[in-house]
Amino acid sequence: LGLDFKASLSSTSTSSKASKPSKSPSSRTIPNIPNTTLEFRKRIEDVCAFYGKATGRTDVITKDFISSTAARVMQAIRIEVNSELDVLDTLLASLPAALAPGGRVVILTFHSGEDRRVKQAFKKGCNDGIYMATSREVGRATEEERKLNPRSKSAKLRWAIRA
Repeated sequence: LGLDFKASLSSTSTSSKASKPSKSPSSRTIPNIPNTTLEFRKRIEDVCAFYGKATGRTDVITKDFISSTAARVMQAIRIEVNSELDVLDTLLASLPAALAPGGRVVILTFHSGEDRRVKQAFKKGCNDGIYMATSREVGRATEEERKLNPRSKSAKLRWAIRA
């Protein structure tokens, strides 16, 4: 995990020697940006600890809670940086033209934002006569698969057949 946050944001920040702050996002200085993902995770831990102490909620200070929070934050950043949902929407819109009649498509999703889009696109396509059949039940990894491959835990499989 060697993501360099300062380098990725260098196009949106300027030198700290700027004499007058500008309201434009491309010219404002962003202070205290973590240099690594480990530093970023430490910030998340600090926020969880502060929130836990301020509210009296000890459940937000546990190692598991902090790990899952850090994972969700990093996932959200990755999704935004890579425009993953926009790319998925483009794929789903162009899919009917790419499939021959009777052609099949299978899509694996790894979080609810992706799965919701795929499910809705397949349902709309079925209602509009684009697809003749879609998965009624979502496919999930078996318990054995999850033990052998922990990443499969969140995977959902959906399919459709072109009309």
